[in-house]
Amino acid sequence: MKESLNQHALARIASGLAALDDSFPQQRFITRGLQGIEGLELKQRIDFIIELLGDYLPADYPDAAAILAEIPKGWDHGDEADPLRSFAAWPLIDYSARYGLDYPEISLPLLAKLTSLFSSEFAIRPFIKRYPDLCFDHFHQWLSSDDEHMRRLVSEGCRPRLPWGMRLPQF
Repeated sequence: MKESLNQHALARIASGLAALDDSFPQQRFITRGLQGIEGLELKQRIDFIIELLGDYLPADYPDAAAILAEIPKGWDHGDEADPLRSFAAWPLIDYSARYGLDYPEISLPLLAKLTSLFSSEFAIRPFIKRYPDLCFDHFHQWLSSDDEHMRRLVSEGCRPRLPWGMRLPQF
């Protein structure tokens, strides 16, 4: 699975961001990513790419979130024959848990929007822990959504024990 976060995934991320911002240094992002990702395990690769995104997206989280919110419009979903193609979006989604935890009013709708690219079930967990009431207000709306990904975000995001995910002992 870790091999799914490779040069092709970095290029898809960079291409998606460059499509939204002409000044995004696509090749520099890929080059730096390739220099640091080799030898890392899956979660380490995700964390590394999140840090890389932190270096290249606007320092102001609301500005960065506004860019990420537009990613689904032109996202390269990858090769349909690749069962792990959605993994490239994982760092984009988990970026919100790292940099946007103090902005739940921005981050929660963003996670709902991005969850169709790769499940936001891991990224939502720190928000549940810190803002349970606010999260449950959103969850009630998402449960009646026509979008199966949003409904899955609620069911999987609230599991007390989720492989690779932060535990939620309150459940």
